[in-house]
Amino acid sequence: MKYTLQTLAFLSLLLPFTGTPYAMDQEAACLDVNNAYIAGRSTNRFGVRQVGIMPKGKSKFLRELKLNGGSAIQRDDGAKRWEETDSGWTLDGGTYTKFSSCTPSSLKGKKGEKIYDFVWKSPPFEGNGTMWISQNGKMAKMSRERISPSWFAPTDKVVDIYDYNPKHAFIPDACKRGCAIVPSSPLP
Repeated sequence: MKYTLQTLAFLSLLLPFTGTPYAMDQEAACLDVNNAYIAGRSTNRFGVRQVGIMPKGKSKFLRELKLNGGSAIQRDDGAKRWEETDSGWTLDGGTYTKFSSCTPSSLKGKKGEKIYDFVWKSPPFEGNGTMWISQNGKMAKMSRERISPSWFAPTDKVVDIYDYNPKHAFIPDACKRGCAIVPSSPLP
């Protein structure tokens, strides 16, 4: 096929807007990741167990969160009480994590599950991550490994396990500001 100089000049102007096939694959993967994040967080009724991964691979419970409507409580490792926490865990709380450089992961998951690797940014924190997306399109699990100088957890690698069973997200009215009676939910 023969191209004129004008055609080549026109095509070179379009190239930055169309992207390369690899860039388009990354954009599609990041769309999946961001949609799963939004689908999970916008339910405003879920539980999260956060586990730290120690240097030799052993896991350590860090905290558990329950989010129900506008209320959010958490219980840190060793705490006997559930405490009120900010609503940054829901999209209503106004936080939105940024995912970039998304690619399909080489990890194997459950049937129908999608797994992506990405770079996670929630200033001032940044890490390499992996997200497991369930068949219903929500985050099932997300891991992040520190690459920024500051970090939000005592371990360099953190795994969040999401539970969308409304029973596990239930917060009694007496506990909206923290309490000692909310039972811990089992790991899914």
